[in-house]
Amino acid sequence: MFLVATRYADAGNFKHANMFLDEVLKHDQSSEQRARRLLQKASLACRDKDPDGALEHLEKLRKDFPDAACLAEAFYLQGDVYKLKGEYEKAVEVYEEALKHNPEPRFELASAGSIGDCLFELAGRRSSQELYSRARTQYDTLLARPNLPEAVRVMLLYKSGRCSVELEEIDTAVRRYKEASGALVPGVSSAVALWGVKAVEGLVSIAENSPLASNIDAAAKAIDRQINAELVDSEQANARKGILQGKKFKP
Repeated sequence: MFLVATRYADAGNFKHANMFLDEVLKHDQSSEQRARRLLQKASLACRDKDPDGALEHLEKLRKDFPDAACLAEAFYLQGDVYKLKGEYEKAVEVYEEALKHNPEPRFELASAGSIGDCLFELAGRRSSQELYSRARTQYDTLLARPNLPEAVRVMLLYKSGRCSVELEEIDTAVRRYKEASGALVPGVSSAVALWGVKAVEGLVSIAENSPLASNIDAAAKAIDRQINAELVDSEQANARKGILQGKKFKP
């Protein structure tokens, strides 16, 4: 049934999608089905850029069906809505609630990672080293898990490195960025490349701000990995390396 509503939504017809779900909701007998329909309506509201409407559906789900099997997913979606609204403290609270309700592995991983993202944003707002440290701990705890999808692993490495920069632990940041950029190999997937390239930019930024030989060399090698993976024009990349080499600190 949700597939039919999704087709309406894909066509931009959110009104008909919601009308369809409302009609289905009238005939759903089980509490699990009714809870799932409310979750689907909240999801459609998010797609329709109606965060307040999504929150209304999710609050009704939590109130009317406190034992629903989809509650963890509902908390996760609610966290995403708060994050999009920039209400990071509320987002952290509901992501933590999601983790308490035995979520599926994908929602568990996403909720835990999103807590780190919200802590990072809060740290920036408050210039809080303690929050940057908590965010990094969140990412590093996830990095310790075995068998992470490669794109997730590289993303976490980049985000951990980003926290280390804010904590002024540059050597740690360089190690994280180097490991992330090491994933840039020929044939790399777009998802992995996205975060690997961000790590390269992180290394370049460090080299520009602290032009020690070790930092320049780390950035140059990362740019070489970009070239080998055919993610950047080689002529422009080599010119960029030359500029970095010219900035190298010479005691």
